[in-house]
Amino acid sequence: GFVEFLSVMGSVGSIAQTNRSDFDIWVGIHRDAVTQEEFRRFQEKLRNIEHWLAKLRLEVHFFPTDIKSVSNNVFGSVDDESCGSAQALLLKDEFYRTAILIAGKIPYWWMVRAGVSDEDYARHYKFHLEADRPGMGQYVDIGNVGRIERSEFFGAALWQLVKSLHSPFKSFIKMCLIEKYIYSNGGDRVVLLSNTLKENVLTQETLEPQSIAATPPSVRCC
Repeated sequence: GFVEFLSVMGSVGSIAQTNRSDFDIWVGIHRDAVTQEEFRRFQEKLRNIEHWLAKLRLEVHFFPTDIKSVSNNVFGSVDDESCGSAQALLLKDEFYRTAILIAGKIPYWWMVRAGVSDEDYARHYKFHLEADRPGMGQYVDIGNVGRIERSEFFGAALWQLVKSLHSPFKSFIKMCLIEKYIYSNGGDRVVLLSNTLKENVLTQETLEPQSIAATPPSVRCC
């Protein structure tokens, strides 16, 4: 289909969420599947829903996100202003560690082990896709996020300084995370928080014992 998933992401459920916080919702789409006019009408529909929710005192922002572009770490204007590729990867890192799936398909990223390289991720996905494994229809490929070179964080820090003019508290928290990444152990490459979260989930460290049996075997073995 054209729309593959809806996921709310960001501060929802975190200490940064307040009664005045907005809701950022990614709408995973296949942009190439529709014409320019059809896409314009889709955006108009999303804006109308935003206006309706605003009347209910809910600030919601929909972000139509092209699945192919995101899988290649392309995030529109972010890439033009971020002074490097780290900001795009940090945005994907934020999505993977904060996203709550509302409806649709699950990111295939959850099917591979934490910290896997981009090459191994692509190899796993191609193997499962070509093998026509049962259940593959419930997953969507929006790409991997493995590691970021420590030298790339300078550009991401500059981006947050600009963003702090409008959202100082949120930018401060993200700058603290960048500092944590820079000074973490791991050589020249930094292990992202999303991969730490995934490793804990897949090894059952964050789950109750009674829920282990409900975890798909395909997740535990990857």
